[in-house]
Amino acid sequence: MKHLLGLSLLLLAACGTDTGRSSGSTTEATDTGSGSDATDTGAGSGSGAADTGRELDGTLGSTLTTWHKDARAIVEQKCASCHNPEGTAGFSLQSYAEAEAVGYALADAVTTRRMPPWLPAGDCHPLQHSRALSEGEIATLQDWFTDGMPEGDVADYVAPAAPDLISLPPASLTLGTATGYTASRATPDDYRCLPLDYTFEADTFITASNILPGARSVVHHVLLYRVDAADVAELEAKDAAEPGPGYTCFGGPGVGGGATIAGWVPGQQPLVFPPNSALPIPAGSRIVMQMHYNTLGLAADAPVPADATRAELWTLPAGTTPQSVITINGLANTGIVIPAGEARSVQTKLFSAPGAADIVGVLPHMHQLGTEIRATLVKADGSEQCLVEIPRWDFNWQQFYRFDEDAALPYGPGDSVRLECVYDNSAANQAVIGGVRQEPRDVRWGENTTDEMCLNYVILRTPYEAPGGPLCPGFVDCATACAAGDGGCFMRCILGGGSTGCASCLGGALPDCVRPTCPLQGLGLNQCMSGCTDGQVTCLTTTCAPQVDALWSCLRDPLLAGACNTAFESCGVGF
Repeated sequence: MKHLLGLSLLLLAACGTDTGRSSGSTTEATDTGSGSDATDTGAGSGSGAADTGRELDGTLGSTLTTWHKDARAIVEQKCASCHNPEGTAGFSLQSYAEAEAVGYALADAVTTRRMPPWLPAGDCHPLQHSRALSEGEIATLQDWFTDGMPEGDVADYVAPAAPDLISLPPASLTLGTATGYTASRATPDDYRCLPLDYTFEADTFITASNILPGARSVVHHVLLYRVDAADVAELEAKDAAEPGPGYTCFGGPGVGGGATIAGWVPGQQPLVFPPNSALPIPAGSRIVMQMHYNTLGLAADAPVPADATRAELWTLPAGTTPQSVITINGLANTGIVIPAGEARSVQTKLFSAPGAADIVGVLPHMHQLGTEIRATLVKADGSEQCLVEIPRWDFNWQQFYRFDEDAALPYGPGDSVRLECVYDNSAANQAVIGGVRQEPRDVRWGENTTDEMCLNYVILRTPYEAPGGPLCPGFVDCATACAAGDGGCFMRCILGGGSTGCASCLGGALPDCVRPTCPLQGLGLNQCMSGCTDGQVTCLTTTCAPQVDALWSCLRDPLLAGACNTAFESCGVGF
């Protein structure tokens, strides 16, 4: 009887019942495989998905799809890495008895493409470590269920190829804080910057990272920022100025240039950079870990758990340098406005390339109203290349996606990235807080969980340049490539365009050029920054982004004509 009931429910699911949120999307939600699998509509080994007349006579004949002959290898390769006694999935699928006990849930999850958790569309760009099932594999699991989940003969089992998992040796460094931190229930979205207990005594190059959240029930996301030696004293002063571990922060760390080095979001896997590439940490630097805690999901009488999140880092051996340098560049559409009640609100922005680099990976990010997100590389000649597309967004399954080793994409002057985010702000899609579904309201960019974001990080690779060269080697080409009005591009050139100290030098020299060249726009930005309390980098890239755009629209042509050369002379920059 349980199999007949399960079969009825499964048939409803297979005929189009969508257990997820309605997004109003026109994108095909069934495209979850990798590029090579996306067109595989076969039924896999032993499948009879197209055979409506086969006889189910109760025997374990060749017409039946069995566990050992057909389903077991698929589950072992694509599911068992999480579904094991020590895994993160909550239950095991390592034996026939375990799989048979949850057969309906298994079949329903793969039919609706909720499992395995792999969100990117398969026909966008080749990605590493895909967990997607092919259409044939899905059909095989469906057939096993509809056939009554027979065990079959163990002699028919053929072991699968090893799963395509991220494998790393023990970490070079495991960093944390001296004491844990307990988020404030009075502040449902508690942003806390926690300086990690480690100072890099020598230049260090990070080749991979992994973040281990402590209190997962309240950790919304984690970001690691590099704080250069010149800014460490300010970091320590902020830490000492507030009681308890760390200090309150929004957007970025509130000190220094805010260079992102790692991150964690629900679903995140270890981030491994391409061979011979690494992210530099200059001598004297520290790392600050920005924690976003959200307590709205806790029961009213539940205590807030203490958190002790840690970061694992893999580094090159001391004294060695990479061939290429990695930077993680955030492209944020901070001007989004999502009208109350609108079931499909599309927000789009174009970002100019900050100099010449290769894109080797991406991380798209939205909050709970998001339904679709896609990033597209638009080349200078007008041609386009999909970077990442998530046709059915799920906040609980996010990660950095690394391109295949031979699939890096050049990103240089004249190129841009178009970021498109789609949201459902209808009454039916509102958050339930305290048992009450919220009323729709206009939603804008913000740090809170109930706000929204339209953000895509790109992992960029550039050639390594040994110390002793120009302070800001890529700034001139970078700024030249920024379109008028794209002040965010100009800020990214300043913040990420060179060696340690470049941002401080250019930032300090910029007012001397702005005052005689664009005084009104400079005054507008200064007034905005004076009233902004979110930290310098955050203010420049979010709150005061319109003023930055206005300043760059005025400054671009004079800058490229040499108007700032005297001011920038000490930074080694000239146009």
